Amino acid sequence: MDDQQRLFQLIRDQIARKSESITPENVLEVTKDIKQLLKSLKILSPITFLPAKTSETAAPAVEKKESAAPAAPEKKETTAPTAAAPTTITKPVATTPTSQPTLKPEQAPTPVVPALREHWNPQHNEYTGRFRRALAGGYVGEIYMPEVVLRALHSRPNNGDWVRAVLQPSSTGRTNEVPRYIFYIVKRATTPTDVRLQEFVPVIYRSDVRRFFIEFKAPGAELTQSVLISEYDATKFHLKTGDYIDFSYHDGKIAEGRVIWKYSPAAVQVIRKERQFAKPTEREEKPAEHEEKPAAAQPAAAATAKPAAPAAETEPKPTTAQPAAAEETKTPAAEEHTGATPTIEKPAKPASKKSVHKSSGRKAQPIFEGATFLFVAMDNAGPSKTFRKTIESRGGKMVLSSMKDGTATLRRKVTRADFVVVYLPSVHHWQMWEAKDQAKKIEKPIYFARTTNPRNLIQAFHRNDISREATVSEA
Repeated sequence: MDDQQRLFQLIRDQIARKSESITPENVLEVTKDIKQLLKSLKILSPITFLPAKTSETAAPAVEKKESAAPAAPEKKETTAPTAAAPTTITKPVATTPTSQPTLKPEQAPTPVVPALREHWNPQHNEYTGRFRRALAGGYVGEIYMPEVVLRALHSRPNNGDWVRAVLQPSSTGRTNEVPRYIFYIVKRATTPTDVRLQEFVPVIYRSDVRRFFIEFKAPGAELTQSVLISEYDATKFHLKTGDYIDFSYHDGKIAEGRVIWKYSPAAVQVIRKERQFAKPTEREEKPAEHEEKPAAAQPAAAATAKPAAPAAETEPKPTTAQPAAAEETKTPAAEEHTGATPTIEKPAKPASKKSVHKSSGRKAQPIFEGATFLFVAMDNAGPSKTFRKTIESRGGKMVLSSMKDGTATLRRKVTRADFVVVYLPSVHHWQMWEAKDQAKKIEKPIYFARTTNPRNLIQAFHRNDISREATVSEA
């Protein structure tokens, strides 16, 4: 029996013993072990094992018997020929002195176990498995990864990558709370998928059918595809003309696709600038950077200098070493003949004075002095700048809370803040409800902002009676 058959026999014995020891209490554990044993059989079957070196270990035993062989022929002559036959066979086999290092290949197949496998750890709080892309989000085993969490990851997994999902402890201690996981990429092993994604597609409204639709060119298609958006997605994402979305569908089933993401107005501006949609404004500024305008202005300057040329001919021509004196001698002639002094004496100081008067406006009153504002939104890139300018210019302090914060972090920030601002156009449902519940629990004032208008924020601040000394006359 060679090594491969011996390993198969050992694994079969283990499977038989495991199946005999099944009880109602250990059904799950035993079935998992049996599955792993069966997997190991599949792994061992295609491996080509080296021939076992069993003769090396048996050779010394035969040689020991040879020392006792001479005594045997004295008693029984018939047994002497039979004892001499094995000695002649074993001696050529035992003449390989370098056969001992060949034992190492026999040990190599033993640790052949897959480095990564889909399994739960013994504590049942970490799961490692392959990521399967869905239309919205994806799955790691049976654990669902929402699209919001997928986009919030620093490095997004692709279909087939090995991902570890770590269960987070409950912050409230409730048994019916939805489990939350943190995902980590263990190894890249991308595999093809039939899910297709069209990113940053504008939404168009058709009045004839009273529906929203999008247009894009699918990979491999010759014509542009026009796809109607379902009423469910239009209502869920509050779509309107001019919005930009991500559309996901299975290959060959574009009509069954769905909207998985809607970009905020601030994100649209950033992406449009990155994709160079706003190029005309930049092209107008480029001539000034390359100094093409002064070159174009030289003919005009030459045209204004031509009328002054006859007057300069009657006067002595200045040398090249006195350019300043030449200008002083030409200006009186220009005053007498052409009167071109207004174009030469235009000062740049009045323009700077006007800019100083424009910039010197009324300073904002410090009505938010000493108050800490918490800004809750899914993406704090764009709207937070307007709120930060409004708050900090009036003496307040602003703290951000995005999707990266967990439930416990969000509640802690709500507790430490003096005023909570929830930006409704870009906030997730769980963020809004967690902030609202925590603010209501500790009686913290909260404002659900639909716009970035500073006046609305100031009025909401006064309605909650945080600062009684502040005046409502502030703009």
